[in-house]
Amino acid sequence: MAQKRKAQEAFGKANTQLSAVAAAKQARLRAQQSIPGTDALQGDIDRASAIADTPYDGQNDASREGVSEPDVEVPIATLPPAKSSVKLSNFSRDKSTVLKESDERWEFSLKADEYVTFIGEFDLEVSKGFASIHGAILHANSGVQRVYALSPQAIPAIVARKDDTIIKTTAIGRDHNDSVLSLERLSPLFGNIGAKHKYSSRSFALLKESSDDPLQRLLVVLEVDDDTKMVLSRLNAKLDSSDSAPRIMAVGAKSSGKSTFNRLLCNMIITRPGQQRCFYLDIDPGQPEFGPPGQVSLVEVTTPLLGPAFTHPASVDSKAFRLVRSHTIAATSFKDDPGHYVNCVVDLTKRIPNDVPVVVNSCGWVSGLGATVLSDIVACTSITDSVTLGPLDADLEDGLKSRTTLHKVARRQGRVSARTPADSRAMQTLAYFHQKDRTSKGRLRWDSKRISQMRPWIIGYCGESAGVEAILSYGQAPQADFLSEVLDGSIVAIVEHDSDLFNATAVERTNKEDIPYITSREDGFSFPIDPQQSKCLGLALIRGIDIQNKKLQLVTPLPESQIAELLQRKVVLIRGGFDSPEWAYLEDLCAADKEDMGKMDAENDRPWVTLREHVGVEGSVWRLRHPPTRDSLR
Repeated sequence: MAQKRKAQEAFGKANTQLSAVAAAKQARLRAQQSIPGTDALQGDIDRASAIADTPYDGQNDASREGVSEPDVEVPIATLPPAKSSVKLSNFSRDKSTVLKESDERWEFSLKADEYVTFIGEFDLEVSKGFASIHGAILHANSGVQRVYALSPQAIPAIVARKDDTIIKTTAIGRDHNDSVLSLERLSPLFGNIGAKHKYSSRSFALLKESSDDPLQRLLVVLEVDDDTKMVLSRLNAKLDSSDSAPRIMAVGAKSSGKSTFNRLLCNMIITRPGQQRCFYLDIDPGQPEFGPPGQVSLVEVTTPLLGPAFTHPASVDSKAFRLVRSHTIAATSFKDDPGHYVNCVVDLTKRIPNDVPVVVNSCGWVSGLGATVLSDIVACTSITDSVTLGPLDADLEDGLKSRTTLHKVARRQGRVSARTPADSRAMQTLAYFHQKDRTSKGRLRWDSKRISQMRPWIIGYCGESAGVEAILSYGQAPQADFLSEVLDGSIVAIVEHDSDLFNATAVERTNKEDIPYITSREDGFSFPIDPQQSKCLGLALIRGIDIQNKKLQLVTPLPESQIAELLQRKVVLIRGGFDSPEWAYLEDLCAADKEDMGKMDAENDRPWVTLREHVGVEGSVWRLRHPPTRDSLR
């Protein structure tokens, strides 16, 4: 099906222009870096928003009908004034409590109810006693747990549950890309999110108070209120008393705390004595927990979730987060085809054993069409317990009460963050494409090599040896003459199927490139593939189209063994409303030094862009190409 090719050969030549958006962003980045004494917090927010503070290509949920709450970006001017320092640790550091300390490891003893908070990345081990972190109860037999206490999310504290509890924390080396912070060179969104101090190379740092943070960020500590504790306690008791395993779904609007509650619940379940696993039905395509946006999936979880979503992607070969099955809806919202979305969820539900607890990650669309779809999902997935976070529509709440055991948690006030929802999706997608094969211990690593330097897979789309049957567009299909321009530099889902959708009358080909595609219906939308006869294997970025040889150049994190298995199977690439991968377009600019950038300019070696006009920074502009859709030509 495929062979690898050198990155330089696969890239081709392109014009050396910088778009108005990209130019402005680069100017902001350079200006930020050149001003001495700039406030750390201000710089963190500016750098994070420099990439994603512009609507990505007209597909933003906030600008489309049917989405209940838009992705809200917080302007810098509206940030509240700095609060007084908050206590983060009550640990007394002295010779009797610190047993060992070095640049690599810190071993210390805690009394019952003492707590300590670190920021950064580290391996955590409880060698004696009991301790809790983010809802997980750890003991001497729990083994080593990888913790990513990073600033984009609430920082969890380590709490001793017994006197003389001994904790070991070990630094994560950055030389072998074990650290997710290695991606900082590719995107400013990953800048200043971990422990970073000019006097120490340790990957984590102790915080006694919030003012101890050398970068002076808006750090938020994970706090579990009494309502949440009570609901978790009731659900824990139900796990003991119920004959059948419960299926629990948190319901609430965007930014109501569903992801945090689900992690607390999941960690509580899998660290119970004798439990050790649960299934996670991840059906929020906009903010998924275990994969890139645009997917719904079923994952078997056996390890606590101790980091942001981009630090624990699921895969078929992962022992900690095993991907059972996944489907793509090729968008961050199901508004274009709610029926297909429900069918995908139903297919995933059929693959869950009846004797294992299930945590359901629902989306934040809880009014109008979203509420209707949510009610259908509750009915067809046999949800036993629903947890509402904040007020809901009266009809939706009545429906949940009639079908499930209802638990209520008051919605907490949203926190100010330097990362918008669009930023979070970009970080998750970037981390997904840069993940490497896991280590012998199952630890995830990241490849800090730029997309432009990665060797792509070469996939034929014509002839008997074609590795791809056709291109299928979910949502609004582009006009055929512009299909190649839409595909070049875009994200697509790799889907294996056993359906009869692709027959001689259904597949057509573009005139110039001879690319096979599935014709759309009269309304401009395509028929989706039956989820019972298909599954999504992962995402790919189309780095180029070789028209002469009828081949696609694909960059994907799928391992070679999985790619090889596709040789004898039916494969289709599905495009749709994925976020535009602007992070990929800007990696070279973020990673290259001035000498490299000058060399790139001289060689006209920039992908995915086209020359439009000679204006902007240094007389150059790049513009992303947005060909018209089928409807716009009618």
